[in-house]
Amino acid sequence: MLRITTGHRLGTVRAARATSVAGAAGAAGAALLALGLLSGCASGSSDGASPGAGGSGSASATPGGDGSSDSGGSAGSSAGSDLDADVAQLWLLTSITDDQGTLAPPTVSATLDLRESGKVSGNGGCNGFGADVKVGDSGHVTVGPIISTKRACAEQSANEQETRYLAALQRADAVKRSGEGLIVSGDGIQLVYAPDATKSAGPSTDGAQPN
Repeated sequence: MLRITTGHRLGTVRAARATSVAGAAGAAGAALLALGLLSGCASGSSDGASPGAGGSGSASATPGGDGSSDSGGSAGSSAGSDLDADVAQLWLLTSITDDQGTLAPPTVSATLDLRESGKVSGNGGCNGFGADVKVGDSGHVTVGPIISTKRACAEQSANEQETRYLAALQRADAVKRSGEGLIVSGDGIQLVYAPDATKSAGPSTDGAQPN
């Protein structure tokens, strides 16, 4: 009885050891398989990322190039021009032609000062005035809203002339030299000037200049 029991126990121990070894071998095999799968996934992800990175790089380069081109075009189109030197002077009004006819010579002295870039100013006969002016090609001009001082003229005729003068100047869209003089024209108006030998713009235009 004692020997049989001992043999039975040895058989049980050997069987347990065999089972343990087999289990360890199986676990090791499973671990190797999992490692192989993980390695394959990592390789696939890296390969997939390369085209994406390349695509992203090429996409960002195209807008950058277009943006640079647009910027260059904008810089070129924003360049402005001023009046020619023979026009950018101080002028003395010699006649007004508008819807009411022609007034020549003027009742009172009136001037036009084109010496400051981007500005027009002068004296209407009683009040100083000023406005912004944009200069285009071929003598084309756009006169902004004219602002003037509000002093009353001593004579009604002077008041009427100043009103006509500033209204005509507001409609001006072209300026050109004519001999020694200057012609400012627009829709239904023409203002003719001679050089102002006094080089004086008349009464002060302080407070009349637009911002």
